[in-house]
Amino acid sequence: MSQYNLLSAQVEDMIRKAKSNYYQYKAKTFRTSDPAKWYKAIYNLSGVSSQHEGLTVNSMGSEAALAEKFQISFTEPWKDLITTSIPQLDEVESLLKNYPPPLPSIGQIKSVLNHLNHSKPKGADGVPAWLLKRFSSVLAPIVHNIITASIKQCKYPSHHKHGLVTPVPKAYPPTDGSNDFR
Repeated sequence: MSQYNLLSAQVEDMIRKAKSNYYQYKAKTFRTSDPAKWYKAIYNLSGVSSQHEGLTVNSMGSEAALAEKFQISFTEPWKDLITTSIPQLDEVESLLKNYPPPLPSIGQIKSVLNHLNHSKPKGADGVPAWLLKRFSSVLAPIVHNIITASIKQCKYPSHHKHGLVTPVPKAYPPTDGSNDFR
């Protein structure tokens, strides 16, 4: 058994050296001179197919029709749920007048800023999390004023009201808009 382990280790070492030599000979020079050829060589080394065909709008109709198909297919699981009627503002306004909305304290906001993950990318405002975390004691009162003003006025920034949904294909190539996407 030890002879087998010795030979197996030698074969693995030879394969590793062969891959390294192949990389040195074929791909390394392309990394700075021709990135497209470098990626192709890396894909060949890793055995990954580089042929990708995306979903084209022409294969499913116009962009509006495609968006409508996604809307229907993503909301279909909830269409049979019992919907409750939304009360009119006049009905609930008198109930809410005596109860102001709960407002966060400066300490709570400072705690949230201190617990931000600094390795996460920037948000919609373009401010990195590490900056918010580092200067949380200075920024907490400012953020507190913004948040409490938004809550009191019932106005929120419009970029917090919209979401960007990107459908991810489950099947390759996607042909059916209602079944081939997540």
